[in-house]
Formats: sequence, structure tokens, C-alpha cells
Amino acid sequence: MYITTLFLLALHSLLPPASAATIIDNLSFGHKGDLSPDRRSLPGWRVTGEGHTPPILSDRIILTPPAPGNRRGALWTDATNTRAEWTAEAHFRATGPERGGGNFQLWYARDGAAAVGLASLYTVDKFDGLVVVVDQYGGHGGTVRGFLNDGTKSFRDQQNVDSLAFGMCTFPYRNQGAFLGLKVVQTRDVFEVEIHGKSCFKSTHVGLPSGNQFGFTAGSAENPDSFEIAQFLVSDTPSAAPPPSNDRRSVEHDASNGKPNDASSWWDWKDSQNSPASAFRTEEQRFSDLHDRLTTINHDMTILYDALLKLEKQISDQSGRVFDEVSSVHRRVDALEREVGRGNVGKLGKIEGIVERVQREVEGKDYKEILDKIHAALHESHATLMYSLPAHMSQSISAASPRMGFFLFIVIVFQIMLAASYFVYKKRKNAMPKKYL
Repeated sequence: MYITTLFLLALHSLLPPASAATIIDNLSFGHKGDLSPDRRSLPGWRVTGEGHTPPILSDRIILTPPAPGNRRGALWTDATNTRAEWTAEAHFRATGPERGGGNFQLWYARDGAAAVGLASLYTVDKFDGLVVVVDQYGGHGGTVRGFLNDGTKSFRDQQNVDSLAFGMCTFPYRNQGAFLGLKVVQTRDVFEVEIHGKSCFKSTHVGLPSGNQFGFTAGSAENPDSFEIAQFLVSDTPSAAPPPSNDRRSVEHDASNGKPNDASSWWDWKDSQNSPASAFRTEEQRFSDLHDRLTTINHDMTILYDALLKLEKQISDQSGRVFDEVSSVHRRVDALEREVGRGNVGKLGKIEGIVERVQREVEGKDYKEILDKIHAALHESHATLMYSLPAHMSQSISAASPRMGFFLFIVIVFQIMLAASYFVYKKRKNAMPKKYL
């Protein structure tokens, strides 16, 4: 058994890595020379546009032209992604005038070609998946934002769709000259978005399902930005192999008791487990079987090791938080006890004494004299008011009423003026020469 163990350890040290990142050809383009054999189509992709047909050149696709503005372009894969862990990287470029505008979206959505089509973040209806948006939101000169939807929200009907972003970073993407890399990484542990080799945002709470389509949409404003895409690569994201163990007991067990629990494992353990030993006739077959078994064991050990590390970290963090909370409660209780013990009892006694004195004074005094004085003051005020009010009212009315003598004088003067005017008129009329026909 000891010799067998040493042989397995030596053999395992000579094996190549369990898995390596491989490009998925039916979801990628731009990694095999010219994009299109006929300059009219892109193999495995649907190219559509609004107001124009996106030109397919030998090294890039122009989703929105430099002129005119208000144009849209879209690319969608024919195939769907079947991997649970993957990396997608797009190389794009945006050029335009100083005050140009537009947006560029990378989609990973279920039935994306039908549900999204040519739409942008602000015009898309309901969709199920992810969209990473590159635009000039907020006036920062360039932002990269991530949005998720479970197929229940219509983004175009949202009052403030920008508030739904779960991640964002700023990056000046316009007029950079070279093509920029926009990468999305999905593993079992983390989801991350990178821009031009720098981490933009990441989350351990995002897990995207398989079966979705990759796609791109771009739109230009009236003063347009031109969006071009040169390459898009989708590859497997291999899990990291565990560090080699110095304890030979780690391989001294029956391999048939282990079974990989990862659905994305590339080796079918069940078929190998059911195969009898006589099925492996050549050394190459035996070596391949041994390699596959060790690879699966390493993969399971990696999963178990990561799970234990996460569990340990969670328990440690939770214990620390509980300890801090308990310590804080103890400190507060101790402070309260000290405060009560020092002076609160004496203060309460003083307050009780003051209240008792006030109660005795209120109950012991006779308030009849005070009430009589108040009654007399009210009676005097009433009598004074009744005596002086009529005289004041009469005086106010007399002062405000019109004077009849002055009114009669005005009437008499007016009558005299009318009479004088009449006499003057008659005199002039009689003095005028008479005219005869």
C-alpha cells in the first residue's frame, strides 16, 4: 500500500492541470482571422440595425456609424451558453465629437434576440438576465453599470431606471483610440465586471443561470458616437486546483467512494465507475482512468476546501459580532447600575419631598379672600364699562354724522347759480336779431 501511494503521488505531480480555459467557438468571434467570409454576415450571429445595416469589416463591426445620428445596431448569438462558469470579454471602441452621445450594452439574457432586440437600457421591456451598460450617465465622462432583471420589470416603464443598478464605476471610454476590453466573469464564488484590465465591480450574491444568449446593442444620439466591436471571446472559467498535500494519507482511500457533485464536470464519473477493471486493457487506458479519478478527487477537494473556508469565515465573523454586541450590552448595564447607585436614589427622594410640600400648601391655604378680590375687580370693570360706553358711542356717532347746515347752504347756492344762468341765457336770446323768411 505504501508503494502504491508513493506511485500515485509521483504520477499526480506529473499530470497536467485538471482543466484549462478554452474558447467556445460558437459564442465567440474575432479570434480566427477575418470576421466574415463574405462581408455580409457573421457566422453564428444575427446582425440587425435600425436606420442602417451595421457594416461588417474584416477586423470589426460598426454598430453605429459616425454619421448620421439616431441609429441603432445589434448583435445576438444563435446559440445559448451551456456553461455554469464562464468568462466573456468584448473589445469595443467609441469615437465621436466632443459633445457626442450614445450608449453601448452587453447583454446576457434569456431569448435575448426576441426579448431585447435593438433596445437599450431605457427602451427595453421585460427581460430575464443581465445588462452591462457603457454610457455617459451622471456627467462623469464615462460610466460602466450593471443591471439585473428577473423578467418581471419593464425598464422602459420605470420612473428612474438608473436607480436599479447594482454596480457602477467610472471610466473615460470615449476617443481612446485603441479597443477597450469589457470583461464579465461568472464563477461559483463571485461575479465580476472588469474594464480595460481594471476591476469595476463584483458581487458574491450574483449567480447567472446557463441557457441565456449573449448580445450587444448600441445607440447613437443626434450628435453621434460611433461604436465598434472587434472581438468577443467566451471561454470556460476553470476552478482553481487545490494545493498539493504533503500528507500521503490524503490519497490512501478507495476512489470508488467519491463522486463529483459539480454538474459542469467534464468527466463522466458514472461510466468509469461502472466499468470493470478488465475494460482497461492498455497502459494508456489505465493511465487515463487514473488521471480522471485523481482530477475528480482534486476537484471535490477544492469544493470542500472552499466550503470549509467560507464556513469558517462566516462562523468567525458571526462570533465576533455576537461577542461585540454582548460586550456592549454588558457595558451599558454596568454604566446604568453605577449611575443609579451614585445619585438617582437621592434625586428621586428630593423630587418626592418637593411634590409633598406643594401638595400641602395647596390643600392648606384658604383662597376665599383671593376669589372675593377677583369678583370685586370684575364688578368694578363692568360698572365702569356700562357708564362710559353710551357717552362714547354717542360722541363717535355725532362726530361721524354729516352737518345739515352745510348741506343746505350748498343746495341754496346751487339753486341761485341755476337761476342766474337761466336769466343770462334769456337775455342773450332776446338780444339776438330775428331772422325772417
